[in-house]
Amino acid sequence: MNKDKERICLIGMPGSGKSTIGKQLSDKLKYSFFDTDEEIEKKEKTKIKDIFLKKGEDYFRSVETDIFNDLMNKNKIVISTGGGLIIKNLKQLKLSFNIYLYCDLDILTERASRNNLRPLLLQLFHNQVLYLLSPFLWIGFFEFF
Repeated sequence: MNKDKERICLIGMPGSGKSTIGKQLSDKLKYSFFDTDEEIEKKEKTKIKDIFLKKGEDYFRSVETDIFNDLMNKNKIVISTGGGLIIKNLKQLKLSFNIYLYCDLDILTERASRNNLRPLLLQLFHNQVLYLLSPFLWIGFFEFF
């Protein structure tokens, strides 16, 4: 299958380096860079942790999907996806060139401990973190593509 390289999505666990690498990649390619978490916070005018606490995960995932769909209508973009975006957006991800950033759990934990927002997010995403770490999910994800 020939992947569309006009839309590049970085996927991986929170703290795997999607935003950092995404900015560098977009600069190198002269593409626009978007971080879905930042776009959600702009649209909702609040932090993601507050969206989860006040409106719940279902609402957050709905907003995340809407923003992701809007971004996927653009060309020459690099998208840093939220850590759980693959849960409900596999069909849309099939339309982009996807790069999975693997990171050891020890490194993810160490990075999360340096960011005062991530421990709460990891706690809120606890079930998703366990689910996303499942090798069966990633085997199925890569077979999907």
